[in-house]
Parts: sequence; structure tokens; C-alpha cells
Amino acid sequence: MFWNGSRWIDERAAPPPAPKPSHRRLRDWVATGTMGFALIALILPVFGGSASAGQLPTMIKPFVAGYAATAVQESAARIHYKGTWVGVRYPSYAGGRGLAATKTGATAKMSFDGTGIAWLGPVGPTRGRAKVYIDGKLAKTVDTYAKRYDPTNVLFKAAFSKTGHHTITIAVVGTAGHPTVAIDQLVIRGRATTTDAALVKGARPRPLKPSPTPGPVSTAAPSAAASPTPTADPTAAPITAPTAAPTATPSASATTATITNVTAAGMTTDGVTISWTVSEVATGQIDFGTTTSYGQQSVAEKTLDYSSHVQTISSLTPGTAYHYRVRSTTAGGQALVSGDHSFTTAGSTTTPSPTTTATAAPTAAPTAVPTAAATATPTPRPTATPAPTITPVTTGTVTVPSSIDATGASDASAPLATFLRSVPDGSTVAFRAAG
Repeated sequence: MFWNGSRWIDERAAPPPAPKPSHRRLRDWVATGTMGFALIALILPVFGGSASAGQLPTMIKPFVAGYAATAVQESAARIHYKGTWVGVRYPSYAGGRGLAATKTGATAKMSFDGTGIAWLGPVGPTRGRAKVYIDGKLAKTVDTYAKRYDPTNVLFKAAFSKTGHHTITIAVVGTAGHPTVAIDQLVIRGRATTTDAALVKGARPRPLKPSPTPGPVSTAAPSAAASPTPTADPTAAPITAPTAAPTATPSASATTATITNVTAAGMTTDGVTISWTVSEVATGQIDFGTTTSYGQQSVAEKTLDYSSHVQTISSLTPGTAYHYRVRSTTAGGQALVSGDHSFTTAGSTTTPSPTTTATAAPTAAPTAVPTAAATATPTPRPTATPAPTITPVTTGTVTVPSSIDATGASDASAPLATFLRSVPDGSTVAFRAAG
């Protein structure tokens, strides 16, 4: 027998049975494995073709500020592509890669749950238009054309009043001359984060009661005890001011639209082609005329499908200087008018007139006058000049001069014949009486 500290034990008794093996370790392993799989399931949506919000470009961060965000790479399986899309590489793309299409009807579609969505991609001189649909409805026609190439831009964004299930579809238009549309990544804006939820939803936060001025360590205890119980403070209202940033995101654009690249080209004798670019989709029309008062207008583009506009004006006057300006109105109602520009149509209205007149006048004058003058009377009449007595022709009677003997005393036939030849036809010859 021996004392084990609590009772006497008979050494000859059978030893106590060995404890049964515990299954606790197995249960621990199962629980640990389950938690590991759950953690992997949470991480995969971020790294399976996506990036965390911290890796997003600076330009999109205001849109997702105060929200959870997920950036979905263009290669993610959750984006469904139709048509021909080809891989493109550029160091500034997220992951160094993107996908691009040029053919009309090529689409990229993705379903998501969140409070907003954004499309990031490049702009440049070879880039064209694409139509963006949200939940099957056309939200906007995006023009990715720009004079210079820029790999990272927020091409489209849309915000929703609450978290919900949505789809975004990007459809390539196939713009003539510059049809390329590219996708770098799609950014999903999720729920409001815990830290900023009150500000995002517009709720008035309940601040902690201010702690007293720091003093001895002994005074810290009452301060700590009071802090867990927040009390309403009427002066907290100004803190709601930050709500302006999140609530402004649903708007299409906070910047002012502009008109650039106003150009006149292809001038003919009666027509011209005018082109211009607006910084966002807008309507378009041209005012034109021979003065800065204009007075005439082109046919108005009333749809909000384009940001690059090209219009041809016809029925103009050849060789004439014209003034013109362009006007556009954005989807937000902003009316834009360019400055005054000018062009001159080809040709001149005065050139044909002198050519026709000069040819006709000289030809007619020399032909008619010289011919008539040369065939008139000059040739047979030169010998008539010795007869000064023709003056009486006006009376119709010519008297024989006294130099011709009319008495018959001499032969006067020769002088008389000479005289008669000088008398005009039809005249009456008067002979003086003899004696």
C-alpha cells in the first residue's frame, strides 16, 4: 500500500487502464484545413487575373475611395470575349499586357456585384469608338481617339446607388481609319469600407467625447473609461462635408468639355470639309457665311454618338472667302462654340467673262469696216477733182463755163467733151445764150 497524495493505493491491484487515444488532434487538423481552404477561396478572386485596390492607377483611386475595389485583368476568365481579340504588350499596362480588337461587333462582357464599374485602357491616334452597355442598356459611346498615345486612362465609369448584380459589355464600333479598341483592366467598386461607411452613406458620425488635457498618469484611467460610451455632439455636423467626394462619382464628368482641332480641308469651287474634336461625345453643327455674322448653318448632328465630327458644306460660290465656326452640346448639356475660322473656295467668278468679250469684239470690227470702205467710190473718182464747178450739184443744174466757145466761131467739141465727163450723172447741163 502507498499514499498517492489523495488516497491509499494497493500496489498489487491492476494498474489503471490506459487512457483511450484522443481524436482531438484529428479534429484540429480538419478545422485547420477547412480554414486554409476558406482563406484560399477569398484570395483567389484577387490574384486570379485581378489586382488589389492598392495596385490601381492613381486616376481611378478617387472613384473607389472609401470602397472595397477589385481590378480584373483583361485575361481573367470572368470576362467573356466574342469576335477577334489579340494580345498587346506595353510596360505601362497592368501586368504589361492588354487585349485589343478592330472589327465591328467584337465584344467583351463581364458580370459583377458592386456599387460601380470602370474600364481602364489606352487612347491614341489609331484608337476608335466603342459602345458601353450596362445591364443591356447603352450607357455611353466612348471615343478612345487622341493625337498622342497614352496607355492608361479611365475610359468609362458608372456608379450605382447600392450594391447589386450588374453586367458591363464593351462593343467595338469599327471606326473608319482608326478602329482599335483595347482593354487593360476592369475595376469593380464594391461595398463601402468600415472606416468610411458612415461618410459614404451620408450618416452623421458619433464622435468620441474629447479627452481632457493630458496630465498625470493617474488621470488617464477616467479618460479611458469614458471613451467607450460615445455621445452625440451637435458640433459634429461639419464632419459630414467629406460626403461630397463619394456622392459626386455618379456624374459623367466633373471637367469642362473643350473643342479642338478645328480644320477646313478639301476646298473645291463650291464645297469644303470641316472637322473638329470634342473632349467627350457631343452633337455638332457649323455656322458659316461671307462675314463674321455667318447667317447659314449646316445640317445638325443631334445624336450623342461621336466626339470627332466631320461635315461637308456644298453649294458655295467659287473663289469666295468664307468665315465659319463650329458648335457642339455635350450629354450634360454644356454648349460649346469655337472661335472664328476662315477658308476660300477654289476658282474665280471673273475669269470667264473677259475671255468671251475680248474674243468677240476684235473679230467683228476689222472684218466689216475695211471691206466696205475699200470697195466704195475711191477708185473711179480721183479724176473728178479738177472740176471746181461741181458745187452747183446741189441744184441739179450745171452751166457750161465761159471758157468754152459757144458762138461757133471755133471748134469747142473737145473742151465740151472733157467738161461733160466731169459732170455727175443725172445733172442738167445749161448752155449760155450766144452773143
